[in-house]
Amino acid sequence: MTVYHREQTDKEKVRSKRGKSAKRKGRRAEKWLADFLRERFGDLLGPGKLEVTQRNQGKWSGRYRPEVAIHPWGNYHDHLIHFECKRDEKRSILAAYKQAERDCAPGAIPIAVCKRSREPAIAVFRHKISDAHIEYGAQLRSSLLRATCLADDDLVPAGGLSRYPEKDIFAMWLDDYMPYLRSLLTEFLAGI
Repeated sequence: MTVYHREQTDKEKVRSKRGKSAKRKGRRAEKWLADFLRERFGDLLGPGKLEVTQRNQGKWSGRYRPEVAIHPWGNYHDHLIHFECKRDEKRSILAAYKQAERDCAPGAIPIAVCKRSREPAIAVFRHKISDAHIEYGAQLRSSLLRATCLADDDLVPAGGLSRYPEKDIFAMWLDDYMPYLRSLLTEFLAGI
């Protein structure tokens, strides 16, 4: 944050107001995602199980600070899943995933959740999905939209990124991704 020891110019005032509204928008998106996860995984949450927390709850400090995380109950620094949440009209969902990967703690699974206005949220991840109709393309959003049009009733649509074939980066609608996330969490709970 810039501290001004003089009267701000009009340009500086506009820039600082834009930053505040962007932060508020980001906080609302983080709260939406945390509430969404709590609603979907209520049976897996609680003492002795898992917990969903968001960055603004003041429980994290240090380098690996996810916006939203799922972690073992009471252990705020051992993240199981690291979520990067973006609510942006222009930003690439691949860029959001790369940020999630870069900021993720060692051993945690990075997932980016991106939402545009009047569009369902998209989850971006790296692990392979076996029973999905995958369409590969140069961009994740367009390949997911193409997969949604072409998928059978039995298969869940997913988009794959063709320009990084060695990395296996996929995108799914967030609602379609929830069963896969639930299976990851139940596997982890079975090992506790």
